Amino acid sequence: MTEKATSEASDCGPEESASESAQAPTTEPAGEVAALESAGEERAPTPPPEPASQAPAPAAPTAPTAPTAPQATKPTPPSEDVPSAPLLFALEDVSDSSVTVSWEPPESLGRLGLQGYVLELCREGASEWVPVNARPLMVTQLTVRNLALGDKFFLRVAAVSSAGTGLPAVLEQPVHIQKLIEAPKIRVPRHLRQTYIRQVGEPVNLQIPFQGSPKPQASWTHNGHALDSQRVNVRTGDQDSILFIRSAQRSDSGCYELTVHLEGLEAKATIDILVIEKPGPPSSIRLLDVWGCNAALEWTPPQDTGNTELLGYTVQKADKKTGQWFTVLERYHPTTCTISDLIVGNAYSFRVFSENQCGLSTSAATTKELARIQKAAMHMLTRSHEGLYRSGCGGLILTNTSEQTHGKETRLLGGYASIPKLLVAADITGITGARAWCPEGTTLGGRMCGEVESGELAQTQAF
Repeated sequence: MTEKATSEASDCGPEESASESAQAPTTEPAGEVAALESAGEERAPTPPPEPASQAPAPAAPTAPTAPTAPQATKPTPPSEDVPSAPLLFALEDVSDSSVTVSWEPPESLGRLGLQGYVLELCREGASEWVPVNARPLMVTQLTVRNLALGDKFFLRVAAVSSAGTGLPAVLEQPVHIQKLIEAPKIRVPRHLRQTYIRQVGEPVNLQIPFQGSPKPQASWTHNGHALDSQRVNVRTGDQDSILFIRSAQRSDSGCYELTVHLEGLEAKATIDILVIEKPGPPSSIRLLDVWGCNAALEWTPPQDTGNTELLGYTVQKADKKTGQWFTVLERYHPTTCTISDLIVGNAYSFRVFSENQCGLSTSAATTKELARIQKAAMHMLTRSHEGLYRSGCGGLILTNTSEQTHGKETRLLGGYASIPKLLVAADITGITGARAWCPEGTTLGGRMCGEVESGELAQTQAF
């Protein structure tokens, strides 16, 4: 019986007052009067003058006090069989259409036990208490629903036993049903908390949920100015606002701000939109130099990056014979490069594309000149050219003046060893004896003099 229980009363409209009010308001006084009358009959059933002495008793229910306040009626103290008033009667929650109250069981439940509780309502200015629940309910929390805005009323609750209804517990202040104001809040989706990127021609559809009661007013701005109604459509509902652009253009990029207003309160949220497209090609390109099997290129960045940062450049080559393009470098950031391993005897064209998030530029910057890879010329060596030299295509020309020739001069005319990618020049001035050899297994070797070049496969050794 002391457990906390909850229940809800479905309706408390005027249509209930005709039948239910005739029962509930009279339940409490009727039980008390019946008890008094039965007590009088037991004391003096025989003498006829006794009813005259009890004549004032029926006058009590004929003069009820109007319930302008919850303490309108003052019933006679109940007997020990009637439960006492519920404890801690309090208002739990009030909305714009309902009210919830709670209480604790009474201290005295009466000798006959508790049958439940009856909650009653009396509108402000009225004198009639209307029962919310027609029958006693064994609950200690009750919600009254379907109340109208502007209603103002008192509430009381009483415990009921088979002996009658006990004293009620009354809320000291009237309950006022009025419109509740919920401060506006905007919930920006996670994918819109960073820059929202769209390509030119794609639609933009932003749905931003918000909260607020009653329904707030929403407005949008673009870079601090009103939206262009010819391009941007906005639809605002009770819980969200939708911004729609059918075909995005680069001019639609910028900061969009949503503001939600509600009776002096407001909430704001910003969404950054970036509309991008493919970049333009590099502004210019030129062939800087051709040597050996290498070619050096240089180009300038594009004038139009597509409204976003470049991811780099793609460099391609094509030989004049086939005309097929092959990619040499991808997402290359500098604006100069050297292309190696070109084939001797071929002539090459080069082109460069710009690249961003949308992809490669639709066109490329192409060199006007051809890079012609010439065959290396052959030279006869003399004593003054004794040593190791670099040929026109990255090879080595060797001479041999070893002591094994018994003082006779031995020349290797036109001797050629292909050792590509000779990168480092070494100055061996002052070294009287040096030998160059190839670690790939060849037995060719020779002395070096002056300044020579060596690389990955050519090395020097003093002896």
